[in-house]
Amino acid sequence: MRRWATLHPEDAYGREIAAQFRIAVESRGGRVVADVGYDPAKNDLQSEAKRLQSRIGFVENQPPRIDGVFLPDSAERLPMLVSYLTFIDLHGVQLLGASGWDRPQELLSAGPSIEGGVFVDGFFVYSFRPEVRTFVDAYRDAYHADPGTLEAYGYDAAMLLRDVLARGAADRGEVFAELHRPFSRRGATAETVITADGRIEKGLFVLKVEGGTVRELESEAATAAVGNAPVVPVAPDTQYAPPRDPRSPEDRFAH
Repeated sequence: MRRWATLHPEDAYGREIAAQFRIAVESRGGRVVADVGYDPAKNDLQSEAKRLQSRIGFVENQPPRIDGVFLPDSAERLPMLVSYLTFIDLHGVQLLGASGWDRPQELLSAGPSIEGGVFVDGFFVYSFRPEVRTFVDAYRDAYHADPGTLEAYGYDAAMLLRDVLARGAADRGEVFAELHRPFSRRGATAETVITADGRIEKGLFVLKVEGGTVRELESEAATAAVGNAPVVPVAPDTQYAPPRDPRSPEDRFAH
């Protein structure tokens, strides 16, 4: 798959992720042949769809001249976006998305047109990875609800800090020094890798719409990111359920 199009919100997020997608495609020998932005508050995208059609260069009665389309918007808006691809007779191409797609109920409402679509997220509550299942099961037992991305990242951050303290860090300076040692930990949000220069790199869950459901794909790239850094698995006796917070994740984040 070498020729791609992007149809993205014309805001800071949309422009940034479209630019990063272009860099990724070009680094692999591909090309983004059409890039169209739209007002995220707009619901009539006929003019944007026709502009996309023009830039792709459609030829009547011939297959599409692209291999796929990147649609980094929310799952709620995806049915509308896909309908405009149908409006310009764009069929049979690979659809890609980002974390905004990770709302299975809304995503699957797009119907068969989204079948085969692939997207990524930093957390997938239905993953079969042991570290994810351990976290999700413990969270459900404690709160009688499913965790979201904020809870998963918060949990892994706390566990990472506890690992650092367990290695002997006794003050702020020693914690900082530990966070500059190559280290990797598998947790609820996939691999967390600390590089030698102190950067924290995260793995992603690669997800696919298939057979009317969303399933996780095995990702060689996520595994390769760990490199030769020591990996610390989540042991059953390291689980910790914090006191229940009745606020919504949005309220907790806001405060």
